[in-house]
Formats: sequence, C-alpha cells, structure tokens
Amino acid sequence: MPDAPDGKSIIIAGEYFPLGGNVKVVTFNDEGTYPAVLSFHSAQAEQECLGTGGPCYGPRYLKAGVKALDMETLVETVNQIVFHIDGCRDAAMCYRVLKSRSLSTHFIIEWDGTIYQSLDVLQCGYHAGAANNKAIGIDLNNMMKNLVKEPNGEMYPEGHDRYAEMMKKEFRRPKSDVQTIAFSKVQAYGYTEAQYNAVIELLRVLMIRLPNIKNEYPVGPDGEVIRTPLEDPASHAGFMGHWHWESQRWDPGPGFDWARVYHSLAGGKNAFPIELEEGKNIAMLIEPAKVKAHAEDYYRHNEVATRGWYPMGANQTWHGGIHLKGKRGAPVFAMMQGVLVAARFGRAPSKLGNNNFILLKHTLPFAQPALPGAEEAPKPKDLIFYSLYMHLEGLDVSKATDDSPEWLRDLYKADAGKAEAEAEGLDKKPDEDDGLGDIDDIEDTRAIDLSDPDAIDPAKWLEVGDHLGALRKGAVAKIIYEKAPITVKPGDVIGKIGVFGAEGEWESQIHVEIFADPSWKDVIDMGVHGRYFTELSADVESDLFVENNEILGLFGRRRRGGSSLAPDRVIDPSTIESFWSIAEDFQEEKRYMRRLVTRHVSEWSDMVDWVQSLSKADGWDNRTKDFNTLLKESSIGRDAITSVLPFTWLSKDVAAHIGLDVSDWRGIMDHFHPLHFLLWLMYHSVSRSQSLAMGMSKGAALKKAKAEEVENKRCAQIPRPEDCDPTNTEEFVPSSLEMIDDFQMDDAGAELDSWFADRDQGEWRRPARNREDP
Repeated sequence: MPDAPDGKSIIIAGEYFPLGGNVKVVTFNDEGTYPAVLSFHSAQAEQECLGTGGPCYGPRYLKAGVKALDMETLVETVNQIVFHIDGCRDAAMCYRVLKSRSLSTHFIIEWDGTIYQSLDVLQCGYHAGAANNKAIGIDLNNMMKNLVKEPNGEMYPEGHDRYAEMMKKEFRRPKSDVQTIAFSKVQAYGYTEAQYNAVIELLRVLMIRLPNIKNEYPVGPDGEVIRTPLEDPASHAGFMGHWHWESQRWDPGPGFDWARVYHSLAGGKNAFPIELEEGKNIAMLIEPAKVKAHAEDYYRHNEVATRGWYPMGANQTWHGGIHLKGKRGAPVFAMMQGVLVAARFGRAPSKLGNNNFILLKHTLPFAQPALPGAEEAPKPKDLIFYSLYMHLEGLDVSKATDDSPEWLRDLYKADAGKAEAEAEGLDKKPDEDDGLGDIDDIEDTRAIDLSDPDAIDPAKWLEVGDHLGALRKGAVAKIIYEKAPITVKPGDVIGKIGVFGAEGEWESQIHVEIFADPSWKDVIDMGVHGRYFTELSADVESDLFVENNEILGLFGRRRRGGSSLAPDRVIDPSTIESFWSIAEDFQEEKRYMRRLVTRHVSEWSDMVDWVQSLSKADGWDNRTKDFNTLLKESSIGRDAITSVLPFTWLSKDVAAHIGLDVSDWRGIMDHFHPLHFLLWLMYHSVSRSQSLAMGMSKGAALKKAKAEEVENKRCAQIPRPEDCDPTNTEEFVPSSLEMIDDFQMDDAGAELDSWFADRDQGEWRRPARNREDP
C-alpha cells in the first residue's frame, strides 16, 4: 500500500488504497495539485462551513453512542453508496457550493474522470439526509439540464476555460431517452466514458475494502432500475441514486447507465489471465460483445498455439486447465476477485520448468429461485471455486518492495513479526543459502536419490508449511485467510509468465485452471444453467488416463500404430494434436469440450498413481507389474515420474486448509474450462445474484414529498450532526444539494406503464428476472 499521495489512491480510515486503471485521484492530503485540492478537512473549510450554519461533516456511528473510529468499525457501519448530480460547471464549483450550504461529499468525479476525494470515508458526510451514517456520497459532475423543459440545455458551460477540451469527442455526453423518474418526465445528457471508468474503479476498491457494500442497485421484477423512491431505502446494501431516498430528487439522472456499472463490477471487472495484446483486457474492452469477440482469440490461441488443452492432454491424460503462451516475464492477472489461500515460489525451476503457483479462493453469493407458493425467495448460497495459476516465474519473496505484487506486500503487512515463528518445523531458515543458485539455473529443489525405487513417492517431494515462513522457504505455503484475508482484486498482477516444457525445450507459458468440489451443484440451478455446462461421468480412478467414450469418440478413437499393448484404448498423440492444430476444423466438437465439467483426480494431487498413468499412456495397460520391474531396472521410468512430482502441491493437508471436503480424500476435483467459466460468470450468472427491491406507489411518494418539503423548510436546509447519530430519534430527511431549481412533481407524467417501457440500453440492458441470457 502506498503511504503517501501517488495520484492513484484513495483514503479510507487514514490509509491509502490504490485504484486500478489509469484513473487520476486528487485527495484532500495532496499539495499543489492542479487545479486545487478540495478538502473538507482543512481548517479554512471547517471555518467556512461553521460560518454558513454548521459543520460540513461529522463522525459515523456504529451504533447508538459508539463512533466508528477505525477500519474495522467502518466496515460494520457502511453498506451504501449514494450517487448525486452536482449540477455545477466543474468539481471546484461543486466543492464551493457544498461548503456554502454546510454540506459535504466524499468524492467528486470530474467530467474528465478525475476523482477528487474531499473527505475521508471514515467520516460521515452530509449529502443524503437519513442515509448519511451508512452511506458514501459520490457527486458526478454534470450540468444535468432537464431537456424536456429546456430542449436547448447545454452539455457543458460555455465560457469555461476548458470548454474546448470538454467538447472533444472523447468527452461528449450521450443524450438519454425521456424517462419517468419519481413520477416526472426527464431527459438529460449522461456521463462521459472517463467518468464511467472512474466510477467503476472507485466502486471496485470500495466494495473490496468495505464488503458490506454489495454490487447491487435497486431493481424491480422486470430487471430494470426502480425509478421511484424505495419503500425501505435503508434496507438496500449496494449503490443507489439519491432519488431512491428522496421523492423530490432525480440524481444521478436518466442518463446514468446502471447496468453498465453493475456488469462492469460483476463481470467486466474480471480479467483475462494474460494479455495477448499488451494493454488489451476486459477493463479496456468493457462492452460484452467486444469481450466475447476477444475471448475467441484466447480460445484459438490455446487450441492452436499450445499443447495444454482442456480436458485431455496429448498423452490421453486428464488436463484440468489450459495453457496460454506469452513473453517470459510478462504479467499474469487475477481473473476474478478472490482470497489468496496457497502459493509456492521456489528459487529454481525443475527439469520441466517453473513449478511456482498462486491459488485463489472465490466465494460468490448466488441467489436461489423461489419455490412455488413461497412468499420469499430462499437466502443466497455461496458458490465456492478456486483459480490456479501455475508455471509462474520465480519471485523474490524474501522481502516486499514497491515492485512486489500487492498480495505479497499485504502478506508482509499482515505477517509482520510472525514469519520466523511460522517457519518453525521447516528444515532450514528462510535466509539460509539453499545452494540453488540463480532462478534460471536448472536445478532440482530436492536432493532425492533417483536410484531409489521409492523416489516416486510424492511425500518425498512435497513440503508444506504455514504462511510467509513457508513461502520464503520455497515450500507450499498455506496462507491463513479466515481472520485476515489477503484479498486479490480482479486484474491485479499476481506474478509473471514462467516456462514449462520438456527439458531443453522450455516455452514461456502458464497453466490456468478452475476447479471446485461437488458443492457447486448445490448452488447452481442446472435446470437453468444446464445449457452452459455438460457434466461428464466421474472418473474416480487414481490414474489420469482418459477412458471416457464421450471424449474419445470426438477423436474417432483412432488406434496408435506400432507395438502398443492397448491399441483399442490409446489414441496416438499426433491424432490429438492434429485435432486442435487447425483452427477451422472440429469447431462444434471444440465448443462442446469448452462446456464440459469433468470430475477426476487432480494432476497436482499427491493421490495420482503416476505408475498407472504413464504405463497406460505408453501402452502398458494391465501390465503394471512389468512397468514396475522396468522402474527398478532402469532410471528412465523413474526420471519421467520424478520430473512431474515437483509440481505436486495438493495434499490432504492443503485441501483441508483451503476448505475442501477431505473426509474421503482421493484428490478428485470438478474442473471447468477457465475461459468458458469466466464468460459464464460475467454474463450468465450475475442476474441470479441481484436481489429485488420495492418502489413506492405514487400516493405514498406524494405524501413523502409533502412531508419532506415541510421538514426541509423548518430546518432551513441545514443538516445537523445528529443526522449520523442513531440516538437521534427525530425523523429528519433533509434534501442535499438542491441545484436543480426547476424540478416539480409532474402528475400528468405519472403513468405507471412508462416504468416498464423498453429502453435501448444497448448490450448493458439488464435481463428480466426470469431470463438468464444477457
């Protein structure tokens, strides 16, 4: 974490947290930043606020009489983000107007995408009345003229000293359609691409650091955003508009694309694990059509340019992931948000290349369908799965520097003073010379006597320890995550592309894999999602040899020539390779294999019977005794097996640590094609995790509006510190920044049918509740 302003980080409870992308951030702690630092924390600002009627902000309260004073209590307190229109020429004007009214906001996002943080998230800003204590305020710069009443309303303020820049193509604002919000018809200019990018990166970090803020906005049964105040706005945990709290507001306006933000956070925030073209990833592509088109490049790359195919390798053995090639040392990205649960970074490659890896655990709340006749839908269940990144290049884990991956810096921060204690029980201290030399030296990391027939025992090759001590030792490190999780954000660089291949023929590539235990079937309704996945019958044998007829039939079951002892069940590697190597051939078969969910022993497990696996693959089926004799008499077989054993990491101990069921431990996992799973997660699963809200009726909204009007006049529009204090029992819902003077309740426009009118939302249009396909 940065400990000083860096132009990319926001401040939460006094601590800096970096944003992704190319977003520019100016915080209240900055000095001399153009055009100005916007700070409610400064002595001058506090004096100005007091001069206009009262303080501009106050403390948050965890509960009655208990202030939120640190990150831990802040996490428990905050669960909403409220979007506002600033109605101003620019962020500097918004800041001045807020001060003049004893109001405040946490963030102002300028038309060019610059994020101005004017208040620490730990503090309670005065921006949304009753929402203040639990909400973060974000003001979006926009003149927001109602084009229904002012058809010639300006997009940007003429005469502004940056007007020419504002009118450039990249900053043009799209015009919304006419919508009915809070029973009044409105039309306005929307937001720039730069503002959307800033919103998405800001929300992404806020939701990670304050996990009670969910990726949800208020939607009705039609899947569209609710355009009236909510019956119970305090119950919503997520992001929302000011109009969801107050009946006389319409910010963030009809031009705000809720579904775009939602999809970008629920799916678009994800990342391809490497970049086939530098700088081209999901965060840049954004639109689903572009993401899906680019995903086809990754499919073709894996199928044509590598020999690491899913779900079967060239030797007719199960392969639970895919290989992707890239320049050695190029960054590897986390595909989805997850928690670091295991890792290994040895200093030297094995004979087959790098055996370094990162394992992330992902937990996704997945809404369940309501049962017939039930008044309420069941509570969401957690879909738990894991992503593995294998063959990463060596990484210096002996210390954390500014160049280290963020997960390593977080690990050192959480592990301060404990590394040595956790290294106890390992054979040597972390700083001791291991004699392995540079990471480019080809050197086995274990001194195993290959003349010993027992050298093929995985236990001789697998060393497991806890946390940072084990990681520094080069062992498989179980990362403690229950109490202090090391969260990895989507798109974070987690490592670099390493090498893998036959000795002397290494290629720069990584192995990417998605797996789960069978509990995923208790969460995902296959009656709905069965069109995206096809389950194969389980293979519970301890060898990796594929004998599934559904897969073998795709290759024509062509027999291997020569002296194979099992010609009916062994496919020649050249047949498998030719199947994949021509991009135009077997397209339907390849698409079918992307959908497969396979269940078999993991190739990384200590339960793999490598004698059986290699003997079957080489035609020695049913003659394992002869193969064992060969192992004793020749070092060739032992050398083959001991070449793959350094890649073993999934022991019963590690499996239990990461949360797998080990009551009948056989190393068997359910595997998914990682690219297909990623696209499903982004575009076919998210609608089932969005909960429904209820909007107010017209009559209730009118009553609320009249009550608000009376109360607002009585309180002279000046918020009080008690807004953030749960001990205040007096109902008080002041409006915030009343910049839109021409807003009036429009009874004539309050036709309920207009709520459900189809609107062209492009590819961001949310599906109806009972639809899954975006």
